[in-house]
Amino acid sequence: MRLNVIRAGIDGVEHATSFGTALLPLREAEKYRQAVLADNNARREGRYECGTPIDLDSPRARRFSS
Repeated sequence: MRLNVIRAGIDGVEHATSFGTALLPLREAEKYRQAVLADNNARREGRYECGTPIDLDSPRARRFSS
């Protein structure tokens, strides 16, 4: 996610996990949410991994760059 955020031109993200899950495909976002509900420790690595599948050219991501 860090490289995607830099490529998108974002200078800072206060709530990286929320931002990342807002851009994920709905299934991926829900998978992360369910993992955290089952075990709060899933946030540790999951918050960084959840940004990996983000497509910065997707309609959802483009809403943030306009």
